[in-house]
Amino acid sequence: MSRRIPWSDLLPEPIWTAVDGTDSMKQAYLKFGAATAAAVVLVIGFIALMKRDQREDARRVAAVKVANAQFLKVHEPYFTMRAANREELLEKATTICIGDSAGHVLQVLGKPTFDTTSASKTIPPGPPTRELAYYITIYEHGLVNEFHDEYVAIYLGADDDVERIYRILQPAHAVDR
Repeated sequence: MSRRIPWSDLLPEPIWTAVDGTDSMKQAYLKFGAATAAAVVLVIGFIALMKRDQREDARRVAAVKVANAQFLKVHEPYFTMRAANREELLEKATTICIGDSAGHVLQVLGKPTFDTTSASKTIPPGPPTRELAYYITIYEHGLVNEFHDEYVAIYLGADDDVERIYRILQPAHAVDR
């Protein structure tokens, strides 16, 4: 009759054994697996952060393109003063000073493009102000375009004397002055 051999005798001896004699190979694999998993998670997290930064950069670039699109001229202006008249108006506007009367402004610069009177919004109401606007360029008919319109605006106080003077020019022309 044949003798039966137990299974435990057929298995190879473990390569590493702990001090107490238990199999530590499983522990070594678990430690290696945990370290590898941590490294993989860190790499995936780093890649995700890089992708997020790229998406944010793409959004910023798109936002800048949209913001800059408003400065692009789409068509020719509705009205543009001839270059000689433009220079003459700007030269005459430099002679206007704070405190000059409305009559003097009208005599020097002529009839304005727009002559508007505005009421005060303060409480109690203050005196109304008057604006004389001499447009050099009107980009769109019937609309104000803060990016492309060019004008000289003179604000008069309650006594019809000059309080403020603004010259709004496009950056390309502002370098000339």
